[in-house]
Amino acid sequence: PTAAAQPPQPPQPAGGGAPPRGRPASAGPALTVTELRVAELRARTEVVRTDVSVDRQPKLYSTTGRSLQAAIAAANALPDDFYEVGTNDLAAIMPAALSGEGGGAAGGAEAASSSSRARAGGGGGGCAGASGGSSQPLVQTKAMRELARLQRMPTYQATVVRVRLSADVLLQLRFHPQEPVGALARLLSTEYLVQPAAAVSGSELAPSLRLYTTPPMRVLDQTRSFAEQQLVPAALVHASWEMAGGVGGHSGAHALELSADKQALVSELPTQQEPAARHGTSASDPGTQPLAQSAAAAAAARRASGGTGGSAGGAAGGKATKPKWFKM
Repeated sequence: PTAAAQPPQPPQPAGGGAPPRGRPASAGPALTVTELRVAELRARTEVVRTDVSVDRQPKLYSTTGRSLQAAIAAANALPDDFYEVGTNDLAAIMPAALSGEGGGAAGGAEAASSSSRARAGGGGGGCAGASGGSSQPLVQTKAMRELARLQRMPTYQATVVRVRLSADVLLQLRFHPQEPVGALARLLSTEYLVQPAAAVSGSELAPSLRLYTTPPMRVLDQTRSFAEQQLVPAALVHASWEMAGGVGGHSGAHALELSADKQALVSELPTQQEPAARHGTSASDPGTQPLAQSAAAAAAARRASGGTGGSAGGAAGGKATKPKWFKM
């Protein structure tokens, strides 16, 4: 029998089939200039580094005393016109919404939040944001949006993390933004918390500490940095013990218990440093009256820049009125 005819083979390049010059045979698609800049910025701002650290400055606070009530009252003391959308808000929202940064509505909300912070600090950065956003193209790739986010992101030398240890105890620590979140878990488990003992079949199971933020509940990846997990410049984190197997072989979470040598270090939470108290104050707390003046000045600046401020007159006169943003 005759052999089957073989199909013609393509001509082989000279030199024993060497790959074309310019790129290795196993190389993937070439990165664009924008993608290279994104990778460079992420390495400088977000990627985990093992050679950075800051002074922890640990502080244990109790949240059951007068300071917590003052902080809640301060958050409720904002004037009604603080929630109204003015011209500066629209100038900050529209460029972000048109460019699609931050997922459309999320980007607009982020811009509005930054505009509100600028008003509270006496600035009027809304129009500046609009002029800066107008230079951006309306159609952007994912790499272009990521590059714009990294370029806008401010640089912080440390992030303040508060961990809710129980209903009435907060632990405050400082970390470098590029430290892994696992550094927080290691510090909690070795220095501040009593590890629960769970005996299963005569052996001790090593518990693991789960860190998460809420709402909504988001379990933190302990191999990623604080910057990658959006925990910069400050964050409130919750923790719980997770057992590989509990009583009867069932897994479950266990409450946290502060070690005995750390319980004596718990002090009252200072009202001036409470994040909620930075936007307002309670009239019954004379120590925070300057905050009320700054909130009133921010409201006045907003009315002058285009806010309607219709409900501010009723609030100034002491008359209780229904907020305009409240709809029945």
